[in-house]
This record gives sequence, C-alpha cells and structure tokens, in this order.
Amino acid sequence: MGDPLPVGGSLVYHLLVFNRVSGTSARGIGLRFAGRLAVPVAEKTSVGLAGGSWVRISIGDCGLPDCDGYITAQSEAFVYQLYVQQYVTGKRVFVRGGAGLAETRTLIPEIRGFITVRDRWRGALSAGGGIDLPIARHAYVTPSLDFSVLPGADREARELGGALAVGVAITLH
Repeated sequence: MGDPLPVGGSLVYHLLVFNRVSGTSARGIGLRFAGRLAVPVAEKTSVGLAGGSWVRISIGDCGLPDCDGYITAQSEAFVYQLYVQQYVTGKRVFVRGGAGLAETRTLIPEIRGFITVRDRWRGALSAGGGIDLPIARHAYVTPSLDFSVLPGADREARELGGALAVGVAITLH
C-alpha cells in the first residue's frame, strides 16, 4: 500500500495462552503489552527495538492451608529486545525473532500479611509470526502468535519462564 515509511511501529496487546508455573499444578492468568519500532534494512526485512511488560498471576497450589483458588504469586517482567522481522510473502505475512534482557519481579505470599519480593535481570528470547491486514495507507491490524522464553526461571520462586501469546496490534509502516 504505497512506499514504506522510514520508520515503522506497532502497539500490541497479547493474551497469554500457555502460562503455567513450571513444576507445579498452579495455573496462571496473563497479559502482555508491547511496543515495537523498526527501520527497513532491505525490501522485506526490518530491524528494530521492542519493549513490553508481561504479568502472570498464579492461582492455586500455594502450600499453605486453605488457599485453593487464591492468588499464590504475581510475576512480572519488563522485556527489552532487538528483533529482526522478515516478510515471507510480499509485505503481509512475516516471521520475527528477537533477543534481549528482561527485568523480572516476583511477589510471593509467605504467610498472612508477609510477601517475599524477588527482583533480577535475565535473558529474553522470542520468536513469532503474523500477518499485516491493511486498514488504511500505511496502517494495518496485525494478528500474531509469539513464543517468549526467559531462561533460568526459578520454579520455587514461581518466576516467569515462557509463554505462547496470541496478539493483535495496530501497525504503521
């Protein structure tokens, strides 16, 4: 839809599909918000910066009496990545891969009224794909599927480890 813009970007909302706490039976409810800025480096290739937040609230399996169904941990990450996006069919369907850092913070209730907080930095990897559906000149609705991994998650601390996310973005390029 016309010549590309010199800089493109997306605002993304994700629903986390696979968001379990490794090594436990706890399930997680999760959301992720992200933003991306990229510059084209070839006809079908862009390189950019991505930043976003990711949160999971774990329910159940807390190890304390009478806690089934209660929130047992909250883990969040602020992720900063460099990424490459390659269009595989014209300028519509793409694949994307990224690497960077994540600052994670996990809050774990220990006993009534006492919460342990664990902060740390870890690596962050992601891979995904999607399709740009035109809505106006240079503007697209972009459904996507992304898999993110934060290696080195501490199972005992119920830190974020990985998630499969279904997303939708408003993209300009």
